[in-house]
Amino acid sequence: MIKQAATSIGNHYDLNASSALSNINTGGLFFQDAPQNVVEPYTVFSYAGSTTDDNMGGIRDKQELAQFTFNTFSKADDGGAEALNIAEQLQLVFDEAALTLTDGFTSIRFQRTGTSAAFFIDDVWQITNLYTFWIDW
Repeated sequence: MIKQAATSIGNHYDLNASSALSNINTGGLFFQDAPQNVVEPYTVFSYAGSTTDDNMGGIRDKQELAQFTFNTFSKADDGGAEALNIAEQLQLVFDEAALTLTDGFTSIRFQRTGTSAAFFIDDVWQITNLYTFWIDW
């Protein structure tokens, strides 16, 4: 399920990222970690865990509620503002997105459940969007 969800998120980004997002998130979007030579700003999304809920009347009577974080990194002088701008553009692409899954999984909802404040750690600005991906299986 994690592989299918990650593929779905990456495909959705590739198909729906606006020119505004592509122009500011120049390093790109990566699953789990970014390559060593990537230049900021960039975003890494990661699987953060999940729970399973019984779903009376669902397609298969179970739903997986998978948590994903989207961490945006910037080293610019105004990196906090840059990371926040990217996080907001990501929200336009992903908030309540209709994601497509394969292998018998069905996307129900992709809901943003939080956004962190911008943090400055080791000369890098970082901001996080947290999403819950509701998957019927």
